[in-house]
Amino acid sequence: MQTFRQGLFFVFFMLMGVFTVSAETLNWTPLEKALETAGTSGKKIYYYFYTPTCPWCKTMAEETFSAEKVITKLNADFISVKINVVETRDLARRFGLETVPTSVFLSPEGTVLLNRPGYLPPEKFLEMLEGLKEKNGKQAF
Repeated sequence: MQTFRQGLFFVFFMLMGVFTVSAETLNWTPLEKALETAGTSGKKIYYYFYTPTCPWCKTMAEETFSAEKVITKLNADFISVKINVVETRDLARRFGLETVPTSVFLSPEGTVLLNRPGYLPPEKFLEMLEGLKEKNGKQAF
């Protein structure tokens, strides 16, 4: 009986490890504060354009934006802004959006560095973030 209980506790703690979720969450900044915050921090800006009914946007939220490495990298190096296209059609037009989700990266001064439409899984998203390391204001890739 003692062995059975020890085995049961072992299985319980193993399952707890499988279902553990990162405590860190992505820091979303309000749109109206992004440029000001980027100017004082020197961080690049990440605009994430989405709609509430977009299936790929939901997948990106569930998979990409919940990945610990993505969260850590975005929080450390970017001012992230989540933008609902339904509520901000003028801004979407300004960046030439044709689909959602779309990721737009800006310099701290507001210059577009990259406009990338479509869903990206966490690994590809991280590769894109690494590729955004600048050389004299231009993309390094």
